[in-house]
Amino acid sequence: MKARKQVLLVGSHPVGRDMQAQFRELGYTVVVRESSAEVDATLLSATTEMALLAPADADELQADNEVLAWLQDITSLLATTNRAACYTTARMPLHLLLRSQTTLWMLKTVDFSADTNRWFDIFAFTMEDQWALRALMGGLWSMKPSEARTPDDLACPPIDRQGIGVHSNQTVHLVVFGLSALGEQLAVYTALMAHFPNYVRDNRLRTRITLVDPAMHDRQETLLGRYRHLFDNSYYRCVSLDSGQTRYHEPMYHGQRDDFVDVEWEFVEGHLHHPLMQQKLALWAASSDRQLLTVALCDADDNHNYQEAFSLPAPVYHNPETVVLVRVRQQMAFRMMGRGSRFANVYPIGMQDSGYDVRQPLMQMARMLNYYYVCSFGRKAVPTEMPADEVEQEWTKVEGFALRYSNVYNVMTMATKMRSLGHSTDDWSRFYALTADEVEQMAAVEHNRWVVDRLMLGFRPPTDDEKAAIEADITLKKTYKNEQRVHLDLCSYRELGTDEQGNDVRVYDRDLTASIPLIANAFFEQMDAAADNSDT
Repeated sequence: MKARKQVLLVGSHPVGRDMQAQFRELGYTVVVRESSAEVDATLLSATTEMALLAPADADELQADNEVLAWLQDITSLLATTNRAACYTTARMPLHLLLRSQTTLWMLKTVDFSADTNRWFDIFAFTMEDQWALRALMGGLWSMKPSEARTPDDLACPPIDRQGIGVHSNQTVHLVVFGLSALGEQLAVYTALMAHFPNYVRDNRLRTRITLVDPAMHDRQETLLGRYRHLFDNSYYRCVSLDSGQTRYHEPMYHGQRDDFVDVEWEFVEGHLHHPLMQQKLALWAASSDRQLLTVALCDADDNHNYQEAFSLPAPVYHNPETVVLVRVRQQMAFRMMGRGSRFANVYPIGMQDSGYDVRQPLMQMARMLNYYYVCSFGRKAVPTEMPADEVEQEWTKVEGFALRYSNVYNVMTMATKMRSLGHSTDDWSRFYALTADEVEQMAAVEHNRWVVDRLMLGFRPPTDDEKAAIEADITLKKTYKNEQRVHLDLCSYRELGTDEQGNDVRVYDRDLTASIPLIANAFFEQMDAAADNSDT
């Protein structure tokens, strides 16, 4: 008889109960402990999967310090057990719930220790991180086993709705009221995900992110500082509704190099009921032929968000393409409202006891992308299937948490790319291959996505002198990238050159784009199989 898998949950958080239910539904034995002090070598030896949950009743930094201390304790304990030898073939999956977006951002930038990365396959997240993903991607990609193929009626439409193709003149427009942790994460993930082929045709068709807060003057500085290189190379403007003052910022190399960032920003100091803000919302909501509007109410006060959700300008509710996201910790009132009401486009997000899928669908898809990349560029021909054991073996060789996460950022856009090509996640079994024209269109989209990803991770384009030096000696490209976080390929798709081996670097974007049908099919087959197994 096959051994029953055991998951160890350490810590207490409202989402912990939901995670326990999900694991039990998947056939796991669930063991719960309050802290790492209650974990011994015997328990650890029997554990096949683990979750460390930062306490919800402590200060954010204190909670994160506590959960990271637990991770350090368990890493040290693991070295004394016979389990450590197992991690040459597969790491132990570790779900790491943090409280602070700053801690999560820092770990994606500086990474964990070598031992921790060698022994654990870490998926670090905050609840705001997961709520934002669920809201922007649509319910299907974060469904529980029992919800397979039937997401609940409160699952939000994806941010690009039915998709934005190369001939569309529509753009995505996210408007966030309240630059809270959730508001920031919605903005960050929109910037990472909302890339479309019509920008390749007309680079005026950028995704727009508007952030509105009464204290925006101070709060924007944190965002501008954390993602300095992104904003240095982006269009943005700062607006004060009361004073009427507006400050414009153009990309660093505006007029000297092609535009290569397809996201623009607005930082607005003001509040929702300012007359000008009301006027703008009504105008934006009425122009769905040009923009797909998503309004997110993300104040820290649930009651404030709940009240504001039903006092927006009338065109916001009249337009079925407009979506309103409301940050509330309890959703019962919205369930009672029903989807057929006047406020059918209002969706609750941010429920404290739900929002995390223990199957980690994005990480599963990231494994497949990594396997495709290794086969295509490392040692084999382009793969035609995804053997589970080989996929896992290659994933084990990806040493760092930050490196593994670069695959996650790529697959986050898989669904939007499918929709841009006229497909949906419901017709994956009929999604076979891309034409040469589709590959070229979407390869440029993938490059644009990668550009924003790299800029957010702290890379910058070279100065004119650095660019000239690298182009004169292409072997310097890797040195600049690794030692100074300067990347020659942070430019438009048209301006891309060759790599150290003399290959056109566009081949990477083209081959990764060509992988979408294979990965989508393999992923959804895996999801269906998991759902069938959970039913039995």
